[in-house]
Amino acid sequence: MSILKKIVSQSAIYFVGTIFSVLVGFFFKVYISSLLGAQGLGLFALGVSSISIASIFLTWGYGNGLIRFISKYSASKDYSRLYFYIKKTVIINLIMVAFLSSIYFVFPGFIAKYLLHSQEIVEYLPLFGIFLIISSFLSIGDQIIRGFQEVKKSTLVHHFIRLPFKVIIAVILIGSYGLYGYVVAELLGGGLALILLFFIIKKLLPTGFSFFNNQIKKSNLEEKKYAGNMLVIEILGVLQNHGEKIMLVYFLSTSDLGIYSVILSIVAFIPTILISVNSILSPIVSQFHEKNEISKLSYYYKLSAKYVFVLTFPFIAFLTLYSKNILQFFGPDFEVGHLLLILVIIGELVNVSFGTVGSMLKMMGYDKKIKNISAVTSIVAFVSSCFFIELFGIIGIGFSYILKNILYNIWSSVVLYKKNK
Repeated sequence: MSILKKIVSQSAIYFVGTIFSVLVGFFFKVYISSLLGAQGLGLFALGVSSISIASIFLTWGYGNGLIRFISKYSASKDYSRLYFYIKKTVIINLIMVAFLSSIYFVFPGFIAKYLLHSQEIVEYLPLFGIFLIISSFLSIGDQIIRGFQEVKKSTLVHHFIRLPFKVIIAVILIGSYGLYGYVVAELLGGGLALILLFFIIKKLLPTGFSFFNNQIKKSNLEEKKYAGNMLVIEILGVLQNHGEKIMLVYFLSTSDLGIYSVILSIVAFIPTILISVNSILSPIVSQFHEKNEISKLSYYYKLSAKYVFVLTFPFIAFLTLYSKNILQFFGPDFEVGHLLLILVIIGELVNVSFGTVGSMLKMMGYDKKIKNISAVTSIVAFVSSCFFIELFGIIGIGFSYILKNILYNIWSSVVLYKKNK
């Protein structure tokens, strides 16, 4: 299969799956918002933010290297190193997730009061501890499958099996158990996906090698440096994306966070094509860079960026024109987020205009550059979100959203141009 055909076919499958998920997720969110309200959705978003922040330290950066190094070692047929990298990542994750998830069971009151500033969430934190375990291994499974350039298989699991299953369970449970039932539905859906991903990965792994008979005893220097940089990038990214949500609760309320979470689910339409292309282009970039085929890298980046923008713009125009009408679906509590929705749409427009620039730098080994860019962007985003939220209320986070996307993408593009001119 040609490279272009592989990119188009797998991106198309990922895109269809993502659109299906976004559409189902949109109407599902309308349904649960009528039952849980902005308060309930805010508590769920806060719990998810907490486990996203805890997830930073689960693999110490090695999980984020799975795509790059599986693709690289597959290209060079260094299967012993490939097996060792996966095994080490799983072991690190297992140790860390056992420790961090236990905190949700032992100290829920401390987490709720001092870290999340919301006593209402305390009774749900043990469930989020289980959620942390399941999501950590799901993340590793997804990265492994992407490294083998088989995105379509994980897409089928997540979008066409896990999501409908979760929705059905949630509809059954939410009416009687409220937010508790919603979280349980998420856990059951994640557990089902984890089992399916395990069997997919088992078939993808090269034969003739074993996790238990691997002779490699330590990581090479490139893996260590990449993992270290990815850990810093992940810390900055999660704190940037979820820190702003905690700031909303700190300065405003969980209801405002519920409104913001709905807005993020609406704009999830916008980057679907970008994410779809990036899902298969990332490991391909790693292979091209390993073979020093820079001209091909440039060609596919420019081609993908062009079509991502052209195909995405109709989504942006539609959401902008009908933003107020869309929010009305969720109820009167959410209409106050109209201006914020417009600002977040503008931020996403900036993001898709630059294509897969950040992923390109990571897959080409410029992880240190991305680390520096992420560090400055995160600081600017955090400080600006505090300033804008306090000054303008809930719409202030929209100004911060635009600012961080402009800074990150322009800086990344300049670095990519200078490194490959």
